[in-house]
Amino acid sequence: DGLQWADAPSLALLARMSRRSYDVPCLVILGTRPDAAVLAALRAVPRLELGPLPDAARTTLLTRHLGAPPTPELRQALVRRGGGNPFFLLELSDAMKERGAIEVEETPQGRVVRRRTGAPLQLPSTLEGVVAERLDELDAPARGLLQWLAVAGDGVDEDDLADLADATPEEVGERLRSLVKRGFVERRGAGLAFTSAIFREVLYEATEPGDRAPLHRRVAARLRRV
Repeated sequence: DGLQWADAPSLALLARMSRRSYDVPCLVILGTRPDAAVLAALRAVPRLELGPLPDAARTTLLTRHLGAPPTPELRQALVRRGGGNPFFLLELSDAMKERGAIEVEETPQGRVVRRRTGAPLQLPSTLEGVVAERLDELDAPARGLLQWLAVAGDGVDEDDLADLADATPEEVGERLRSLVKRGFVERRGAGLAFTSAIFREVLYEATEPGDRAPLHRRVAARLRRV
């Protein structure tokens, strides 16, 4: 997922691997946005292009995620920014829920989700923008925990995060429960991972380059002790 963010050496390695034959069959699925470097590196790999969600599917997706169909006004506002990108639509609706900008209303025709009266409808126009705003609304301890996960990578466990964040297991557990509920993190086996690569990318890129080196050294020191 997110192959468009891969560096040149990684793409070169994937290109070499794609041109080899192997004794054991292996299915590899790579996800990327349109990107000239990725397409050039993997031009021999079969490609399946996914278009935007059809209009009816957007409504179905939003209805399932919000628990009731959105009003035409709310749906138009979300689709105007999110287009046919399902992840973008879900992030926009989550951002509005977390800000208390939408509410469920009972009508004679049934339940609908509408914009709360007087609530501002100021939404970013890019996926990265709405993700960044949702992350900015986290408190410092929760955001710090995600920053450590962004540096350490998927698979780190709660004990590792507690050690890196100088927090108790109880504190980390409480923060993780909130982050899992809000859809940022999920448990994969014994470790933790972001639910989407874009969360890690936005967090990592938001860290000043000069601040990354100490974080990586701390993670490396932890790995040497394990």
